Amino acid sequence: MSEKNKQLALQIISDTFDKVNNEFEDLEADLIDGVLTIQDINDRTYVISFHEPTSQIWYSSPLSGAHHFEVKFFNNKSIFKDTRDSNLIFPDYFFYEVRN
Repeated sequence: MSEKNKQLALQIISDTFDKVNNEFEDLEADLIDGVLTIQDINDRTYVISFHEPTSQIWYSSPLSGAHHFEVKFFNNKSIFKDTRDSNLIFPDYFFYEVRN
């Protein structure tokens, strides 16, 4: 993965942190060294990080388990799609889970 795509992944993780802090009063988030840890009011923990050896965003969910998202190009835009289910896009899938 190019340095540009790595920076994109880290920016998406940072933007996810900002959105959680600004829009979700019932979630607590910490972003330390590129690892985003989010805890809900039921003590469920979500972990989001960039895995450099595979160039993927890794997402661990107490609801759906582990997901790996890799960069794909769609309509001249870079997006991160799940490696097992290409219908799942990060961070949309994370926000879907915490809202439901």
